[in-house]
Amino acid sequence: AIDYIWQRFSETAISEESQSIMKEVETIQKGLAHRPFNSNSESHQQFLSKLHDKMVKLQKQFPQIQF
Repeated sequence: AIDYIWQRFSETAISEESQSIMKEVETIQKGLAHRPFNSNSESHQQFLSKLHDKMVKLQKQFPQIQF
């Protein structure tokens, strides 16, 4: 029920641009919370590199965002 209320509220009160930014931040936060099985694997290193690139891009657009 809370998710439904938040979804309806955000659709009416938050701009589409802000919603897009919020989704990108959420994606980054989930990536930061991810705990790999093998942190030394090549695939995990690629994942971290892509995550870092997303963070840098978003922080260039919005310097006030800190992760």
